[in-house]
Amino acid sequence: MKAQKLDFLGMNNISFQMKANELKNKVAILDSTSIYKDTAQYIQSTRCVSYKVSTEKLQLNNFLCNSIQYQFCDKKLEYIFINVSGEVEIKKALNELNKRFKKMGCKGKPMVACTQIDTKSKGIRIIINIDPKSSSMNFVLIPI
Repeated sequence: MKAQKLDFLGMNNISFQMKANELKNKVAILDSTSIYKDTAQYIQSTRCVSYKVSTEKLQLNNFLCNSIQYQFCDKKLEYIFINVSGEVEIKKALNELNKRFKKMGCKGKPMVACTQIDTKSKGIRIIINIDPKSSSMNFVLIPI
């Protein structure tokens, strides 16, 4: 599998298949229901671990996000979860994502009226969920 870069989102130096030790200033996001009380034991015993970057700017290319989580499975980056809030930021995010994922949309509706979008382009799949009532959007990027 080719290591797809995420420069198109302004996430320089981030690419799928990068190793967990390459993600600088990371903080593990632990499952509070875990039986493991020790962080090191949890990370060693868990196939997939999610991290956030404590010093990361949340301004991506042309839109602001609330959070970014990186999930490493078998110590390689496999998923990126991004949350966006507010109508204006969601529209800006959709416009920016549409530059890369040209087939974004849902049948018979304009893109801004969609609540779920699932498409792929250039070796990356994106799954988007939009909740218009709470003006929130989350999406996951997955290498394919």
